[in-house]
Amino acid sequence: MKIKKIIDKTELIFLSILCLSFLFFNAYSLNNWFYSIIGDEYAFFEFAKNFNYFGLKLFEQNGVYGYHPIFGSFFQYLVMSVFGKNNFGWRISSVLIVVLTIPGFYFFVKELFNKKIAQYSSIAFTFSFYFFTYAHTGYNNIQVILPFIYSLLFASVSFKKSNYFFSILSGVFAGLGWLTFYTSRITILIVIFYYLISIKNKLLFFKYSLFLMSGFLLIFIPLYINDGLEVFYRMSYFTLVNKDWLGTYVDNPLTRWLANFKINFFSFIYSTDQQKHFLIPPLTDPLSQFFILTAFIVMFMSILKSNFAFLLTIYVFSTVIVSFNAIKEIVVSRLHISILILMIFIGIG
Repeated sequence: MKIKKIIDKTELIFLSILCLSFLFFNAYSLNNWFYSIIGDEYAFFEFAKNFNYFGLKLFEQNGVYGYHPIFGSFFQYLVMSVFGKNNFGWRISSVLIVVLTIPGFYFFVKELFNKKIAQYSSIAFTFSFYFFTYAHTGYNNIQVILPFIYSLLFASVSFKKSNYFFSILSGVFAGLGWLTFYTSRITILIVIFYYLISIKNKLLFFKYSLFLMSGFLLIFIPLYINDGLEVFYRMSYFTLVNKDWLGTYVDNPLTRWLANFKINFFSFIYSTDQQKHFLIPPLTDPLSQFFILTAFIVMFMSILKSNFAFLLTIYVFSTVIVSFNAIKEIVVSRLHISILILMIFIGIG
């Protein structure tokens, strides 16, 4: 396939400007004193700086704080090997995750809607203060957006191009999500849902899903070999599913979940929370809020359109999942997928 069939000159220039803009504006301020400390982030720095886990150990989950998957620190280690084992080299890894995600985000939205919405959404994504700020933290949570977006992109391409190889790639990236932070583990379910609403022929749905799962299992099986059922149990450590939180910290799990869902669903427009991870909620600016609310109205009025229903489902589902957080709060460190979808809402609005 020729390059011109994938991307034209104007798109190349457009995406280059966005990627370089995000890279420059973030790299310029990474060492600024304002971003010098949150309190618990330097464990990520030390772990990546002294990284010594290779081979099958990359598929373990007992990384930073014995909770974060090892692979997230491996990426930081690789970036620090190039840019220096210092504050800049560590934090630039988060910036690069966003830079690498921007092209995939653009093409995914273009596949789902059209070029114009893809451009508006990509601009919103690039200049979102949520992603700008979080890229300064040094946490590896932000890595979830890359496998999430590319898994969805390749799933879309596989169906529209009738190419099962892209289904395998989609599965591989969905599997890689299990090696980043836990919120990315919903990706495989979302891709299957995308196939379900896009492919009307049951036999074709089965074939695409089979190739998808084959790619996914390439990553999942080594993870399961290392950690067994801990692959699933570890996800629940700081959630309402963990019985250790009940009674001592949580009296009524349902009430806590409902409270969390409410504040996280509307975190883009309203919050009484204080500054957290350099972010002061609400998590979008007033102009973005206007476009998001406009998009909600448009999508609800056209809910029968599969692409609108798909986006709304992702936003609701991702918010449902993060609302299982045991503490009542806007979980800014777990809302990356939800906020990413809101960037598409801005493009629609």
